[in-house]
Amino acid sequence: MQAHFDNGSFWFDSLQASLLPAPVETLPAQVDIAIVGAGYTGLWTAYYLNQLAPALSIADIGDADVGDVIALW
Repeated sequence: MQAHFDNGSFWFDSLQASLLPAPVETLPAQVDIAIVGAGYTGLWTAYYLNQLAPALSIADIGDADVGDVIALW
């Protein structure tokens, strides 16, 4: 009998749809702030900017791997 192991991320699987990576085709043509490099520093920068100024549109742009996501805030 072969065991099945899930190598996925529980955190990533539990994200709300609005926080999932967006395909490039759906990104807006213009945002107030674009963060290039969506590692943990980029994600936290976007998070805190959103907390300080929720009216700003923020795009966190990077690869589509966990910790390197494309996210709109």
